[in-house]
Amino acid sequence: MKYVLEEWIFVHKNSFKMHCALISFIPSHVFPDK
Repeated sequence: MKYVLEEWIFVHKNSFKMHCALISFIPSHVFPDK
């Protein structure tokens, strides 16, 4: 179970990094609240 949890955290962190990169790539006027 521990291995599965660590694997999930690893995937989640990677997708979060990609999400942040995508948001920073998109012009700020698309997300005025950011």
